[in-house]
Amino acid sequence: IMKSFEIILLKFITPVHFGDAAEGGGLGTVLPYARADTFFSALCREAADVSPELLAWLIGKANDGEIHISDLLPWKKCMPCYQLYIPRPMMSLPQAEGSETEILSFEEVQEKSQERKQLKKRAFIRAGDIEKYLHNETIEKEPVFGEKILRTQFNGRKNMPYHVAAYQFEEKAGLYIIVSGEEEDLTKINRLISLTGLSGIGGKRRSGYGKYTFEDDPLILSTDDIYGGDDSALYQMLIAENAACYMALSSFLPGKTEVEFVGDGTGKIVKRGGFAWSRQMKEPFKTNTVYMMGAGSCFSKRLEGRMADVNNGSSPHPVYKYGKGLFAGLPL
Repeated sequence: IMKSFEIILLKFITPVHFGDAAEGGGLGTVLPYARADTFFSALCREAADVSPELLAWLIGKANDGEIHISDLLPWKKCMPCYQLYIPRPMMSLPQAEGSETEILSFEEVQEKSQERKQLKKRAFIRAGDIEKYLHNETIEKEPVFGEKILRTQFNGRKNMPYHVAAYQFEEKAGLYIIVSGEEEDLTKINRLISLTGLSGIGGKRRSGYGKYTFEDDPLILSTDDIYGGDDSALYQMLIAENAACYMALSSFLPGKTEVEFVGDGTGKIVKRGGFAWSRQMKEPFKTNTVYMMGAGSCFSKRLEGRMADVNNGSSPHPVYKYGKGLFAGLPL
């Protein structure tokens, strides 16, 4: 476990386009969050524009496991605090020991069935509500963080219109990232994260998509309830030892020696592909596809994960796909 965990709230000032090959791809498909490998690629692009030394530093720190990042996960400001959401654990919830079988009316059975269906549809759970969720207690409904918007554009070559999907966050909502590492490294990567917000992340950046600022100063996570409780709950899970289950907070690529643990866990395999470009290339090229475990996957221990070079020979330099793991111990 790293010495420090820092949380940065990103406030998007433009719509975002986070595509996903796992969901069929295409410009009409968009996610309301971004996976860690997408964000890391954006950081690499920005670092390369600053200096080769900064890019080498970032890749080296990530490859050696001295810096870890989470997926970009949703936050929402509900006075007087910030609500922080984490992935819904991909696991079956056992019935509490000693619990008696309830005798319910038909209407009550229908209501409970609907509640279970709604829970299974949820993508995220408030960090402070995770224990209630794991014990089958009633929790607040997942809020609305923004809305999907469709814009029509025109392809001049094919003389055809096409749709581009984007996600527009509400005024008091956005995405946050957890970064772990030594405090000196955190200071350095914070500047890079801030700089990346000027050029944007995700797709359609040339159309102005994906730009963000910091909602608040970066916060070192601790047992203090600075944001109203979700932050301290998150910290307790990040430092948890001897937990019954560990949930991934980032999409990750298991190492060769970790495959056996993956087989014993529960989760979702996600297809990760895309395009890459640098100033050393004439045009973007399609990278090799890799299959990763999605955030929310649960295992018996923390797994390290690995970086992968997804260059298919079209690039004069390696093209790294971030696949390191960041895990939270669940209070089962």
